[in-house]
Amino acid sequence: CERCLEEGRAVTATLVHHKKPIAEGGTNETDNLQSLCNRCHGLIHGERGDYTGKQGWGYQHLKK
Repeated sequence: CERCLEEGRAVTATLVHHKKPIAEGGTNETDNLQSLCNRCHGLIHGERGDYTGKQGWGYQHLKK
């Protein structure tokens, strides 16, 4: 996970995240993509207010 690595942790990335969402004009170009773990992906979307997660829990659960 790129975000975890920035914080000094080695965590396997399981998702590819669009830094700028396709719906907002983002692309699939490599400079708009980021490899993330599930937790970081949820945190980013939780901060945006657009993520509830596949398990039905949202940002509040991920912060714990």
